[in-house]
Amino acid sequence: MDFKLVLILTFIIINIQSCLTWKQGISCSYRKNNQFNYECLLKIENLYGSDDIQGISGTHLNGYSDEKVHRIVGWDIDSENFPKIICEKFKNLQNIDFLHGYKYISHRFLKAGLETLKNFQNLSSMAISLNSMDKINNNTFNGFENLQILELKNKIGWPESLFLTNQNLEVLSLNSNEIFDLSENIFESLEKLQNLSLSHNQILNLRQKWFVNKKNLKKLYLNGNKIRELPKDIFASLISLEIIELGENFLKIIYSNSFGTLPKLTTIYLQDNEINAIDEQLIDNTGLEDIKLIGNKCYSSDFFDNSTTRDALFLELHKCITNYKKIQNRKLYRQSSTIENKALEIMLETLQNKVLLQNQEVQQQQKILQLMDVKIDMLMKENEELKNKLNNLSNKIRRRDNHD
Repeated sequence: MDFKLVLILTFIIINIQSCLTWKQGISCSYRKNNQFNYECLLKIENLYGSDDIQGISGTHLNGYSDEKVHRIVGWDIDSENFPKIICEKFKNLQNIDFLHGYKYISHRFLKAGLETLKNFQNLSSMAISLNSMDKINNNTFNGFENLQILELKNKIGWPESLFLTNQNLEVLSLNSNEIFDLSENIFESLEKLQNLSLSHNQILNLRQKWFVNKKNLKKLYLNGNKIRELPKDIFASLISLEIIELGENFLKIIYSNSFGTLPKLTTIYLQDNEINAIDEQLIDNTGLEDIKLIGNKCYSSDFFDNSTTRDALFLELHKCITNYKKIQNRKLYRQSSTIENKALEIMLETLQNKVLLQNQEVQQQQKILQLMDVKIDMLMKENEELKNKLNNLSNKIRRRDNHD
């Protein structure tokens, strides 16, 4: 038998077997959840993207029904579309989670799902991985105006106006996305934000505008990045800030002017940096009760105290504060030395200018003297000539007298 024919027949047989064994359906494993009350662990077997699935299998817990399902977790999704039966069955859906399952979700399913889910006016929470989508744009989350919680994973890119219509967001998590930088206006419309997480990315520099008009922000997570310094006043406008996580970066000195006056700030995580100095004004200008320093250069393992009193904090930070004062004293000394050196430079420059002027004056006088010497020489020559003429005339007169 021809080899090509064998291959074709084998391919046909495999596809027939695949069609015979292919399953199509949607099922839910229902369970209680303390945070979301009642949820469905969703499994979809819909390889060819059919949209005529008639039901969702699964048995509800006693006392529960479709109307009480508030959350769907995309636990095992094998589909190229978002079957409409899901929306028809769970009309009170408030939360969708396509992030914490265990199987890759296709970009077609996610796109279709996002479009379909815009019909849920009560949808307030979403966790979704966009990594399987070919791209996202400024309109991706338009229509989700009631979202309060959003957790995203995406390594494609973050458009500047991505969250422009999501003004009701209170919690935004962009963890573990390999973010190097974001547009300075990306969070501009999120004035209700209370919790922002940018942890475990590749951020080098913080932008001032990320934190403008965030008067409701209480928790900020920036741990696990590559931040080397905190710009002046970078957090000063976050008047409601209570907790900030800055661990696992490359910080060396903590200046109080990065934070300003934040009386509600009680907890700062700084573990696993390279910190060697902290300004004690940080304690005075905040409501600081707890600071995590382990894994830093000025951390002292000799100190251990669960107390949150101000005296305990000063004791824990003693080495860091002492180092900061030394650094400041060295700066003051250098500044003082710089001022003295500048004064000496000015005096030296003044003297040099004075000497230069005097040299110029001397040169001018020397030129005048040279001119006078030349003139004197000329006068002496003229005088000599006159003398000669006078002598000649006198001799002539004497000869005439003698003749007479």
